[in-house]
Amino acid sequence: MPLNGTDSKGGVCQVGADRRESPGRPITLLGNRAMPCMNGLCLIGLASSFLIGFIQSGQIRAPLDRRFLATLGALILFGYFVWPIVLGSPHRSDAFIRLFAYYALVPMQVYVIAGIWFDNCLLWIGALISLSILLGLFFFSAIFWIWFAAFAAIPLLLSGFYVRYFMR
Repeated sequence: MPLNGTDSKGGVCQVGADRRESPGRPITLLGNRAMPCMNGLCLIGLASSFLIGFIQSGQIRAPLDRRFLATLGALILFGYFVWPIVLGSPHRSDAFIRLFAYYALVPMQVYVIAGIWFDNCLLWIGALISLSILLGLFFFSAIFWIWFAAFAAIPLLLSGFYVRYFMR
């Protein structure tokens, strides 16, 4: 039940009446005020999870695999840094090019993870082509499509042939 009062102009106002209840909006604890704290809470949770893992790693029979930690690091780096930087605001004029670049970076992330697990060559292919895509997106956006074809698509095809036929 809202509380009634008067506003500065003498009109009747209801506390809480400006909130619109809609069935599609999720109910949050602190709303938009909690958003600046979310990254800090995520970092605290991440650090405490790693601390607990290292403390309890002596109780687990299998040692902590460095490839697994490298894979987690690659996924976190991709998720927290590449996603917001590349996609940016959806209302930009170059939103389609940014979305295309992101869709091209996802398979390159798979190459990086495969390189961590299987062969360093795949890691370097994924990292260098990802770097090439990002360079084209941020520094050569006027000629992005030509840049992408010359410095991302063709090297990916040639590296695929190299891995398939010469790396055995």
